[in-house]
Amino acid sequence: MFRKYLEDKWEYLRGSISEFSFENRMVNAVCVVTFIMVFILTCFNVTMALLEEGFICMVILVLIVFVYYLSRYQKKHKAALFIYAIASYVALCFVYYYNSGISGPTLFLFFLTFQVIATVTPKKQHIIWGATHVIVAATLCYLEYKYPDFIKDGYPSRGTRFADIVFSFMMSLFFVYFITIHMRNNMDRIRKKSVERAELIEEHLHEIEQQNEKLKEISWLQSHKVRSHVATILGLSQFVNQNSVDDPDINRVLGGIKEAANELDIVIKEINRLTKSVDIESKPKE
Repeated sequence: MFRKYLEDKWEYLRGSISEFSFENRMVNAVCVVTFIMVFILTCFNVTMALLEEGFICMVILVLIVFVYYLSRYQKKHKAALFIYAIASYVALCFVYYYNSGISGPTLFLFFLTFQVIATVTPKKQHIIWGATHVIVAATLCYLEYKYPDFIKDGYPSRGTRFADIVFSFMMSLFFVYFITIHMRNNMDRIRKKSVERAELIEEHLHEIEQQNEKLKEISWLQSHKVRSHVATILGLSQFVNQNSVDDPDINRVLGGIKEAANELDIVIKEINRLTKSVDIESKPKE
């Protein structure tokens, strides 16, 4: 019961499959999970007396809410993703500055944000986002190397630094797992739909084959049963026509019968032709 409730809420937060594209649903899901993780990280930073980092996380929470609103309710997931990426770069730069630079966990977060962006963006944009990640991270590392006093040591103790790095590592690991599972579930869903579609096509082809068999049976009845009676009528009318009948009314009736029989014979031939053409078109081409 409770699990069903959570699944329904999660489906609502992501958006229904019929209403949102996969990319849009992915952005929505990333926003929700990011909000939860940043909220936990905010609590952790405040607990560890990392006030600057905690304030940055609060600002990020507000941005995530705005990005989620833009993607989920305005259905502008591309604009939301762009804002998410830019906000991530700005936030990472601040975190790098306040969290002891390369001695802190920021490089873990660079890896994490790139995976998120690469998951929900077209493949042709990956090189752009990848290059941007490399340039921003390399620039920060260069500035720290060139100007050691540029980076602020925001950890009150050595234990706090280790705790922050381990916690960030675990959060990154969880996020990577979430993205992987989400993508895998989506692939399984697509594979299942493909199998169901193939089964429907096979069933439809079977129905077509049965219809063709019925058409063949109808064609055989028309060719051997109905047409034989038509031929009998034509033969009798021809026989009567050869033996003169004095009554003109009878001659007119016989003429009408003969004309109707000829027209019926033409219709039967046309039906047989169409039946054979349908049978030929339904056969698979080699």
